[in-house]
Amino acid sequence: SIVHLTKQESALLAALASRPGMLVTKAMCMLALYQGHSEPHAKIIDVFACKLRKKIAAATGGLDCIETVWGHGFRFVSEGYRPEVGSFGKRLIV
Repeated sequence: SIVHLTKQESALLAALASRPGMLVTKAMCMLALYQGHSEPHAKIIDVFACKLRKKIAAATGGLDCIETVWGHGFRFVSEGYRPEVGSFGKRLIV
């Protein structure tokens, strides 16, 4: 399935996929997206990651390949992983 990615989502995916299995900090993500110019608040990276995660899942039949490393950044897991889910059906951040 073909999914449209925004410029920011494409840049984030490239930054994550270029370092599979390795931690990509939010600072590294910000640099990849904005090259140090006119940077918005770092929380925007979480928004882009969430949108990108949903689009990848839609295109792959549910594969979750962006792991959140709470307080640090993200990790691209090409084969996918199963996030921990709490009793209320919400993703747990560990």
